[in-house]
Amino acid sequence: MCVVVCAFLDIRSNFAAVFICLLFICFFAASQDIATDALAVSLLDKDERGFGNGIQGAGNNLGKGLGGGVGLILFQKIGWRPTFLILALLVALAAIPTIFHRERTLPRSKKAKPDFLGWIHFCRRPRIWRWLLLMLLYIMGRSMAVGMLRPLLVDVGLSIADIGWIVGIVGFSMGTVAASIAGLIIDRLGRKRSLIAFGLVSAIAISSYPCSVTLRVF
Repeated sequence: MCVVVCAFLDIRSNFAAVFICLLFICFFAASQDIATDALAVSLLDKDERGFGNGIQGAGNNLGKGLGGGVGLILFQKIGWRPTFLILALLVALAAIPTIFHRERTLPRSKKAKPDFLGWIHFCRRPRIWRWLLLMLLYIMGRSMAVGMLRPLLVDVGLSIADIGWIVGIVGFSMGTVAASIAGLIIDRLGRKRSLIAFGLVSAIAISSYPCSVTLRVF
């Protein structure tokens, strides 16, 4: 519904309304992502979660490629409103499998009770703050770099369609392949070694951004 509302707003004259809609979209998407992770954990055995996470990462990149790549190309060709209506339709279609899925019914005694005491106990676990800091830094650097990449490409003179091809289609297609491969080797390599190895690869990739932009300028 938020995406549909965005389709009928002019970002130049209703920037505040579009911004608020985008905030709601991010909030709902994050909430859905948490539920999806919880469902994956409940469906998969411990030795299946590495591969399952790889599939989830591949699907995530596929969606980003469609939305951030094909979406930008469509925006340049057919405009703001039709593009957002198509994106809203894709979101609605993606929700269909969840409508027909039936979760396993847990006994009342095993159902988790949402309360703040659970958060307190979670934060009191040994060395949990190290993991929280690690996850924050691990994701924050990559997210900031990816977020700045599109403005940099705009600054060097690329069109919206060009950015859609480079970042959306080519970039996220490679991410889909990489996530699938990672899912296959995580269990063999081990989670700790995988975290270090993939973190180093990600750091090398991010450090190549300035070099790529500099070469484009010259």
